[in-house]
Amino acid sequence: GILAGLDPDSHFILYPKEKRKTAVRVTALSEKSYVRQYYETGSVWHLELDSPAKEISADLQWDPKYTVFTADGKQLKPGKILSAAPVILTGFTGSDKITSASVQVASLLFSGQMGFPAKPLTAFPIKKTNGKTCYELSGGHKVLFLSGKVVKPEQQLEFRIEDKSSLLVHPHDGQVFRLKVNGKLIQQYDTTRGTEPKWGGGMAARRTRFDLKPRTWYLPLKKYAGKPVLITLEIDPRKHIMGDKSLSAVKLK
Repeated sequence: GILAGLDPDSHFILYPKEKRKTAVRVTALSEKSYVRQYYETGSVWHLELDSPAKEISADLQWDPKYTVFTADGKQLKPGKILSAAPVILTGFTGSDKITSASVQVASLLFSGQMGFPAKPLTAFPIKKTNGKTCYELSGGHKVLFLSGKVVKPEQQLEFRIEDKSSLLVHPHDGQVFRLKVNGKLIQQYDTTRGTEPKWGGGMAARRTRFDLKPRTWYLPLKKYAGKPVLITLEIDPRKHIMGDKSLSAVKLK
């Protein structure tokens, strides 16, 4: 057989063919294009395609229960995709209304695949920070997500995030938090300030290399009124997960 569409910067373990099919299938892909990241849950799939070329073309098939399909934040109908590289594609069920209680957490492997079944954010350990309730997420690549229809446009989502990593654990290299709507990047926080942290020194020296100030982000929902949306908060461990830990909370206000 032929393997195509693999990320050249990643390593892969090959297993015998599983009986279960993925929620989305790429039946045709332009030359040199590849899958950067993919994960799926019972209500969401997320696919990132990249290429050294300027454009990507792909033919996709997916389970019809995922009724909403977007490419780089825009809702589209099924069919052939032609987009600038890279492109983020999402599919989700948009029938339920957005609520704070519907936030789920997906754990990803280094290849971007699902590591464990998604579970509610409220299933994680509770931690108080500055008098507010957050949930502690241990190291690893995680995505907080909720999908549904915006029925109250006057509301907004509040995201509280804080890096609580152990800075003296070798070779801790920071985390990146990304807020996206329908796959489109809205806001980003890189604890390394966009630099490559060097290892060495005591706690005082390590603290100067990372931006650990807690963040509170607000996402007004007015522009999405009556529309189905997929909202995600990605916690990217960069190259290493050693020492990684974060606090997160999502509240509809």
